[in-house]
Amino acid sequence: MFLGLGLGLLATPFLSRSALPLLLVTGGVITPFNRGGVDYVEVLWQLSGGLSVSADIASHRSALAAGGATGGRGTGTVYLPGAGGAGGLIQNLDVPLLAGDYSIVIGAGGAPMTSGSGANAGSNSVLTNLTTSSVLTAIGGGYGAVSGSWNTAGNGGSGGGARAQNGATGVNTAFGLGTASQGYDGGRGNSSVTPENAASGGSGGAGGVGGDASAGVAGIAGLGVFLDWVANPLWVCQGARGLLLADNGVASLDQTFGSGSRGALNANLGKGGDGFRFLRVRADQAEVRMAA
Repeated sequence: MFLGLGLGLLATPFLSRSALPLLLVTGGVITPFNRGGVDYVEVLWQLSGGLSVSADIASHRSALAAGGATGGRGTGTVYLPGAGGAGGLIQNLDVPLLAGDYSIVIGAGGAPMTSGSGANAGSNSVLTNLTTSSVLTAIGGGYGAVSGSWNTAGNGGSGGGARAQNGATGVNTAFGLGTASQGYDGGRGNSSVTPENAASGGSGGAGGVGGDASAGVAGIAGLGVFLDWVANPLWVCQGARGLLLADNGVASLDQTFGSGSRGALNANLGKGGDGFRFLRVRADQAEVRMAA
């Protein structure tokens, strides 16, 4: 009699827990946290992986971002390279998470460069519901303009900034275009026969357009988006500012979380930020664990 009662008491929490939808994670990092007295579980993928959801969950938050682009890398001092655009960002806030098996492909940021002229776009990130065959694609960032094959900035999740030319005049409108609902356009460049007045355009971010350059003023970086609902809130998918001749020889820095890198003139070109996927659920609405 007492044995039966004891087994019943032990089994109750187990049955209650198993009644929750189960999320099995491959390739992600699981982080439990509390905010405002509510327990949540976050999963962050920075490498490709997967997710299996056993039953529909009433509400979740997620963000899928593509890789950010590099700015242009130039040699000499004739062309001032534009900045690289941020990777596209797609947020789903407080919407159902449907049951099914999901494939998650995380796009890389544009590759860095240490020599030559050129630029590199970011790569797409793709979420596929293998059960329904529905696909969600965040578009890689557009590269910054410089010269040759890269004289026009790339389109992407957010667009790259336009280049500027020393020894010429006029506004350069060959900036890259962003993707609607994922990011914004890059900015215009300002060419000038006065070297210190030439300035390239800033690149677009997921939260705003890249700035247009003016005489002696480089285009500002397009705003990113502040993810305040994740375990450790952070800015993601930011653009980068354009260049002045005074930036000759200054290396651009590697970026993270889908942001674009600045261009570089006769210096190392920094990497675009890799893409990512965040997923957050309430701990009382789902059980989350790593797949075996």
